[in-house]
Amino acid sequence: MVPPGDIGSLPLWVGVFVLLGLALAIFNYTFYNRVVRLVLQGKETSRFDHPMERIWGALLISLGQQKVLQRVKYGDYAGIGHATIFWGFLTFMLSYGIFIFAASVNGAFPAWLLTETGVLVYSRYLDILSAVLLVVLVWAFVRRWVLKPHRLSYDLTRHSDALIIVLLIGGLMLSTLLTHAFWVAQGGIGPEADVYIGKALGELFTDLGIGISAAKTLQGVFWWSHLSIILIFTVYIPYTKHMHMFAAPVNAFFRSLEPKGALSLMDLENVEKFGAGRVQDFTWKQLLDGYACAVCGRCTDACPANLTGKQLSPMHIVENLKDHLVEIGHQGERSVEHVEPFPILNGDDGVISETSIWDCLNCGACMEECPVTVEHVPTIMDMRRYLLLEESKAPETAMNALLSMEQRGHPWRGTTYSRTDWAEGLEVPTLAEKPDAEVLFWVGCTPALEQRSQAIARSMAKVLKAAKVDFAILGDEETCTGDPA
Repeated sequence: MVPPGDIGSLPLWVGVFVLLGLALAIFNYTFYNRVVRLVLQGKETSRFDHPMERIWGALLISLGQQKVLQRVKYGDYAGIGHATIFWGFLTFMLSYGIFIFAASVNGAFPAWLLTETGVLVYSRYLDILSAVLLVVLVWAFVRRWVLKPHRLSYDLTRHSDALIIVLLIGGLMLSTLLTHAFWVAQGGIGPEADVYIGKALGELFTDLGIGISAAKTLQGVFWWSHLSIILIFTVYIPYTKHMHMFAAPVNAFFRSLEPKGALSLMDLENVEKFGAGRVQDFTWKQLLDGYACAVCGRCTDACPANLTGKQLSPMHIVENLKDHLVEIGHQGERSVEHVEPFPILNGDDGVISETSIWDCLNCGACMEECPVTVEHVPTIMDMRRYLLLEESKAPETAMNALLSMEQRGHPWRGTTYSRTDWAEGLEVPTLAEKPDAEVLFWVGCTPALEQRSQAIARSMAKVLKAAKVDFAILGDEETCTGDPA
């Protein structure tokens, strides 16, 4: 886009960089106080190992949109739209440095950097991309607010900031086309006048009788409008879910490299507090997750607990924790005795419902679906640990299972079966009877003691016998591994 003339006696670049400096100052102040300072009050966690693996993964996930596009093969094409907007926006960001900020200082800079041919190619690319993105944005608007697929039906996905961002990006695309058009309409020459859509619009405006003076004024209006939208966007981002544009790549770098499903271990002897019941009990990575969250609804849409009508919504847990973090602000030095203004967990009246914490099945479907590597399950588990070990709170069914594990070595309270009843008639030896057996068949509580599951153990024993495997079981010496806890 060709910059307009100076602002009276004030050079154009002065006005541009004064506004840019003001916007960046506001952004940096807000970003530090609303994001960085709050996240860093979380507990330490080591996420700097295997740096090259982390960098490569972050590039694939953020720049490559790997997880955004993973649902395309299942017929969910929303990822293509998001990736198109993302990649298009990146190329526009590059163009701002060349065609707006640098060109406002020296109008010949774009041609010096790219050559006239390069300027022509880039200008035509931006011209076509603007039209493509406008179409994609209209589709995104219709999909979110008219068609409303299930994962976009939640209250958080209906928030107005998504609409505002769509309108701002749409404004950028429209002002790009109109700036080109009115440059052509005023008789402008050069590569920027030889773009496809802008040129056609410019010729149309000329045919409609828009004079050179009016076209020149309108070209300046839309150029400044474009710059204003960029700066408004910059200032607005820290207050919206679109903070994920900055937080998601960082979150991807700090993603867990542990095997899927692995939970953190607790140092039962030295830990000062079990689990997490307030902001400073979470790790900084868990707090960062809230800012990385794109509020896309994929996690909740994939959650089996939510699909069966339970309260649990992984998206709401992450977002509610972030909102709580922002609302109470920095809590000062970390102290075990510190009490927050209002609790995160307080029955079903807290920031996060305790019922939803116990609804989680630890399956990890939310983490598998999340396009920005939010780790919902460890956060939920830390709150569950806090409820159980610090507050002695648990649903009655869970407490019954825990008591049964403690007293009887299994969670199946009320069962009348012994550890070996399932093997009746199969002549399965115990390790006490056959200490030199080559293979130990660990049966487990459920196949041994739960009537419907005993067929699994019987079938497995038959398979082992048919395969002539030399095996034995522990029998009554077997006890719960503790995994259900």
